[in-house]
Amino acid sequence: MVLSNALASVFDSILEPIVLVDALGSIAFINREGSALFGYTPREIEGRPVETLLPMDKREQHLRYRQAFLVSDQTRAMAGRELVALHKDGGILPVEVGLGHFTDGSTRYAVAVIRDLTQRRRADDILRDSEQQLRLALEGADLGLWDWNATSGRLIVNDRWLTMLGLDPHGPEPTLELWLSLVHAEDLPSLQRLFDEAIGNPTARQFELEIRALRSDARSIWILAKGTVVAREADLSSVHIIGTHLDITARKEAETESREAEHRLHAVIDASPVPFIFEDVHGTTTFANPAFEATFGYRLAEVAAIDDWWMHFYPDPDYRRLAMRKWAEQAELCLRTGEPSAPFEAIMRCKDGTDRIIVAHTVPLARSSAPMFLVVLFDVTEQRRLGMDLHDGLGQQLTGLSLMLSALSRSVGRQPLAKTQASLADLARHAGECVAMTRAIAHGLSPVAPGPGGFEQSLHRLAETTTRLGRMQVRLALQGLSGITIDPATGDSVYRIVQEALANASRHGNATQVMIEAQLAGSHLVVTVSDDNCGPSGGTVVRCEFPVRVDAEAETA
Repeated sequence: MVLSNALASVFDSILEPIVLVDALGSIAFINREGSALFGYTPREIEGRPVETLLPMDKREQHLRYRQAFLVSDQTRAMAGRELVALHKDGGILPVEVGLGHFTDGSTRYAVAVIRDLTQRRRADDILRDSEQQLRLALEGADLGLWDWNATSGRLIVNDRWLTMLGLDPHGPEPTLELWLSLVHAEDLPSLQRLFDEAIGNPTARQFELEIRALRSDARSIWILAKGTVVAREADLSSVHIIGTHLDITARKEAETESREAEHRLHAVIDASPVPFIFEDVHGTTTFANPAFEATFGYRLAEVAAIDDWWMHFYPDPDYRRLAMRKWAEQAELCLRTGEPSAPFEAIMRCKDGTDRIIVAHTVPLARSSAPMFLVVLFDVTEQRRLGMDLHDGLGQQLTGLSLMLSALSRSVGRQPLAKTQASLADLARHAGECVAMTRAIAHGLSPVAPGPGGFEQSLHRLAETTTRLGRMQVRLALQGLSGITIDPATGDSVYRIVQEALANASRHGNATQVMIEAQLAGSHLVVTVSDDNCGPSGGTVVRCEFPVRVDAEAETA
């Protein structure tokens, strides 16, 4: 029985594949969509058993089912059951099939409405692959995933979200209330405000917050919580938010440790008696510890700029150029090797006008943006002074003592006992002076006595000691020094020059008479040492002039 043209047109207009099967199980009609799905033209497929459209392993079972269906009045809706069909080229087609009965005149047909599931299966595969990739990505990133619907109140999470908080993935379904109960009390108001904002503000889309949470095992962790509003009703009656949790405990602990280490470092630098500064490659000083100001008298702002630094610390142009060249060499070496520089020595002028002998160590500091230098400035002025005290002061005293002992050893038995006893008394007195000088050096008081008149007293003591120990007669001519206090740095320096001039006159010039003249002329101390050198060139004159700071009250007095 062939369908009328009118019925054929009706079935052809339906956009689902349709196949009519007669009582013998033969295909009586297939519409355009059916031909397109299976690859057959109506001429090729009509009249053939309907099992032609099924894979071989399904045909016997289908034959029994088809025979029973044709004699019944049953129907079967498309209930989501996936079946398989066979394309003309042998390919397998995933399909859903709805079955019913149709009568045309006296002929009864079974009607199969077929839905091609190929695209849906492909979409399901893509979705499944995407879900798998997302799952792997979340696992790789160690992310917990949460999904919350304000209308239903349901919170959906993945296993990592649960284990992050110490919860059992096989336990009861979590709730928003459970989540909030695990948040630290200090962080809970901030998180609650973000949820309220996301719910009540129509423009709110994303939020993130670092929060502390208390796991079920009582261990506290840090979490970076992020959320995104994915759906919202226009009247704000409902909102759907999804988000992630990332455990950032290790990062926060590292940040805390880094801050504590930085605080410890700053505490050490601030408490250190050694001056520290930080400089960039352009010579700009960016940091100075308290010992820097205590040593040099300058605040950081006064010497931070490189021009100010050079002008203040190195006022002499020639020495400044030398120091600048040395610094440039050290900085270049540090940048090239990444290693600390060898220590180098410099004389730096303090704010009060005194000079300090400094040994500088430059250490490069690795930074991502620009190199920095840690410069450690060791003040060795007192060590140098101590060395000079030992060499020029105590050394000469001990040399004189040795000469006196030698002379006494040669004269014992050849001179009267009273004279020997006097020599022994001189030796004892001189030994006592050596002991006193040693103590003074240990206490940092040598060579110039402190307080008003200290410089004058020191010159008197030097002249007396030199006269008693050697063959030279030392005389003094001092003007304007009584009762004044000269700054220790200048007083020590002048004393050393005088002491060295006396030693040279004794050792190299065979001098017998030496005159020490010293006077205060305004703000300058002028000192002259002249001897009657018996050598071919005649006497020697050493003259020095120093700018000095004098105690104003003592000077007035």
